[in-house]
Parts: sequence; C-alpha cells; structure tokens
Amino acid sequence: MIKGVGLLLLLGAMQGSNSHTIHVTQAPKVKAEEGSTVTLNCSYSTSISVLSNRPWLEWHRHVLNGSKVSNTEGDFMGRVSKSTPEDFLSKKSADVTIHNVVQSDTGMFICVVYIRIDNTNISSGHGNGTLLEITGNHVHSMCLVKDHSKCKLRMEI
Repeated sequence: MIKGVGLLLLLGAMQGSNSHTIHVTQAPKVKAEEGSTVTLNCSYSTSISVLSNRPWLEWHRHVLNGSKVSNTEGDFMGRVSKSTPEDFLSKKSADVTIHNVVQSDTGMFICVVYIRIDNTNISSGHGNGTLLEITGNHVHSMCLVKDHSKCKLRMEI
C-alpha cells in the first residue's frame, strides 16, 4: 500500500512539473485614425522562470501562425516596434506599436509568447486577438482643369 501511495505522489509531482502554462491577455478591440501610431497591448503571466529560459514574442495577423507582424518584412516593414527586452522580461509586456497606420492595416492581431523550457521543449501561449479598426477621412483631389483654384475635394468617410 505504501508503494502505491508513493507512486501516486511521484506521478502527481511529475504532472505538476510538466505544467508550463503561459496566459496571454489582449484588448479585444482598438480603434485608430489613419496616419496615426497605435499600440496593441499584450501582457502575459507564467510560472516559468523567464529570465533563465530565453522567452520571445511574435505578433501574427488575421490568424494564429498567420503572417508575422515584422519591422523587417511584409506589409508592416519599417513601421513596427515591439516592447523592449527589459519590459518584456520585467513587466511581462509584449506590446507592438504600428506607426503610420493605413486602412489596409485593419484586421485581427494575435500576440504569441514563447518560452524555451529546455533544449528540446518550448511552451507557448497566445491571446484571443485584438481587432484593429482604422478610421478616418480620406481626401482625394479631383482636378480636371489646369487652374487648381477650381479643383474639388471629395471626402470619403
């Protein structure tokens, strides 16, 4: 009987040590004016030691594992900044900031946090997504004559 209890305790301890949960929280919706800068907030909590386990973050557009929101490639090239490594580790902040937003930036953005458990295992967690809605006026010039004083402006809302 003692052996059975010992085995149950050992199994319970092993199960607890394999539980590497990362909880990620995002705002459900954010609105921004076209041409502005918007920050999509993301925070995480975990019982895993982030300082010793080399964590990193990614943002994806539209679906989990969809196109990455990156400053070096794709639709957002040159317009993205992420939380500093210090804020990511100490404040558990995984925010992304998009500069000079345009209408086509409208969509769902998903924050994903990864933490390396050991050389072969990685734990991850993702938020439910933030819907970014870009609003604003678009002004188009409709100039049909050489005298620009007679040009009309058309506003689209």
